[in-house]
Amino acid sequence: MYVTTTRTFKTEYEVYGSPGFGYGYGYGWGYGPYYTGWGPWGGSWYTEERIMGTLIVDLQNAQNGQLIWRGMAERHVHPMGSASHRTKRVNEEVTKMFRAFPSVAVATSGDDIPAPTGR
Repeated sequence: MYVTTTRTFKTEYEVYGSPGFGYGYGYGWGYGPYYTGWGPWGGSWYTEERIMGTLIVDLQNAQNGQLIWRGMAERHVHPMGSASHRTKRVNEEVTKMFRAFPSVAVATSGDDIPAPTGR
C-alpha cells in the first residue's frame, strides 16, 4: 500500500459591514454609474483575510496503483503559530480523518470481493 499526502492552501476573504446612512456612494450627483451623495451605503466595513489549509491522504494499491481510500480535512491555518502547535493541529486533522476509515475492507475496483479483515 502507498500512502500519499497532499497539503494545499488558499486565502479566503470575508467582508463585514454595518448598514447605515451617511455620506458615500448612493443617491445624488456624479459621473456615470457612480453617484456621490446621501444614501444607504454610508456604513462602515472591513475585510478579514484567512488561510484555509486542505490535507488529503490517499491510500493506493501498491501493485496496480488503484485508489483504495481518500481522506480529506480542511481547517483554518494560523501562519504565526509555533511548529509544535501546527504539528498538534495536523495530528488532530489526521485523527479526525481516519475516524471515517472503514473498519472492514471495501471493494473499490470491482475485481474481487474482499473478505472482512476482522478488525
